[in-house]
Amino acid sequence: MISSRLFRKKMGGFTLIELMVSLAIMLTATGLLLQNYPESTIRLRLLNYIHASSLLFREAQIRGSAVDSTGGTIGGYGVFISLASSSQIALFSDNTSGVDIKNVAGLSIGDGLYNESISPDKIADTLKFQDDFVVKKICIASSTAVTSYGYLCNNSNSPPISNLTVSFSRPDQTAHIYINGTSSEEYPAACVQLYSRYSPKSGHVRSVVVYHSGIISTSMISCD
Repeated sequence: MISSRLFRKKMGGFTLIELMVSLAIMLTATGLLLQNYPESTIRLRLLNYIHASSLLFREAQIRGSAVDSTGGTIGGYGVFISLASSSQIALFSDNTSGVDIKNVAGLSIGDGLYNESISPDKIADTLKFQDDFVVKKICIASSTAVTSYGYLCNNSNSPPISNLTVSFSRPDQTAHIYINGTSSEEYPAACVQLYSRYSPKSGHVRSVVVYHSGIISTSMISCD
C-alpha cells in the first residue's frame, strides 16, 4: 500500500504554480530575444557592409596592380568615397587618356584621382548601403592629429575632408591616398567609418583602414 502511494507520487506531473513559473520565464526570455532581434540584425548587416567595403578596396588593389596592357586606356583602379553621397562607395577605372604619367617601367598610368568630366573615369562597381547605413567620417593619418589613433576626420582637418580617393596603379600594390580631389598631398593611411541608425551605440560603428603599404583591415572601433 505504501509503495503504491510512493509510485503515484513519483508519477505525478507539475503543479499549477510550477507551470506558471516556467511559462513566465519562457515569456520573459522570448520577449528579450524579440526586443533585441532588430538591433542584432542591424549590427550584423553593418558588419557585412564593412567587410564588403574592405573587399572593394582589395578588388581595386588587385585589378589596379595587374593592369598590364601597353595599348589600353586603363592605368589603374581606385575607390572613391564622397560625404555628399554617403550611402555608397564606388570602384572606378583610372583612365590614361590625356594623362601623361608613366610608372618606373615606362607604362602609362592614370592620375590616381576619380575624374567625372575631364578624361572621365568609369565606374566599374558601386557598393550601395541600404536602410540608413552611411559613411559619416572620412579620416586621414596626420602627425598633427591629437587623437589616440593619429587621424584627422571631416572638419577636424584643414581643409575639411569632403571626399577620399584610394587608387592603385601598376605594377605594385601600394595605395595612393588623396582627399578632396587633389593629388597635391599623399597620405600614409585613411580610415573610413560606417554607421548604422543606432550609432554611436556599441557595435553600430565600424571602420575600414587602408595603409600606403597596401595593408587593408577592418576594425570594431572608430577611427578617432
